[in-house]
Amino acid sequence: MSGPDMYQAPRAARLHPTDLGLVERLYFLYLDELKGHLAVAPHTASLGLITADLIGLIDNGYVTAHPKTGALRSRRPSHGPPASPLAHTVWDRILYEEPALPAEDWLRYWAIEDYFTAVSEQMVYRGLLHRTARRTWRGADVVAYDRAHVTLSQGPFRELQRAFADAHHPNLTHHDLRLVAVLDALNLTRRLGVALEEAHLNAFYRHLPPPVHLLITHLRQCTGTAAMTNRT
Repeated sequence: MSGPDMYQAPRAARLHPTDLGLVERLYFLYLDELKGHLAVAPHTASLGLITADLIGLIDNGYVTAHPKTGALRSRRPSHGPPASPLAHTVWDRILYEEPALPAEDWLRYWAIEDYFTAVSEQMVYRGLLHRTARRTWRGADVVAYDRAHVTLSQGPFRELQRAFADAHHPNLTHHDLRLVAVLDALNLTRRLGVALEEAHLNAFYRHLPPPVHLLITHLRQCTGTAAMTNRT
């Protein structure tokens, strides 16, 4: 993996919630709003986070998905490689994989690799989290990640609540649509604190680009929620 010193990132003190990327917004939605601890299983968190990074790579032209098989391939766009160290690592790994693997295989691979911790470390570098380490009485090292700025970390949650202020006519941004789709595939829409109607969820999916919709379908298959919805 390329070292973080290769990348320049703004410090959290100068960031606004709208400056957060899709991965960072999803990460903060995983946290208990008051206590700040992880409120979902780490493996589930990893699946969602790698999906969010892949969505970003697809949206920015770095990765394509075969419309039938879901096989992912990396592209070399003229605007250069991904700026995020983790996204660059994922893009580079897919670039040299032959034959091309389906999205579901990549999701499972990165989840097993503990993508949650990798994202946590990247957010420590950006100043969004603090890392603390301690040794238990049994001699085991335990690492914890705490929010560096509580107000900033609560931003994604507040923004989605405002978007759903009118339950009958939600006003979702580009990022909001993708966040809701990932949370729905993980069966975690309860994290939003609002009741989402089935008709609205189906409408949200129709606004997703086909490759992103396909990726969400693979995510749902990974999490075992495919039988719970007809949005596949």
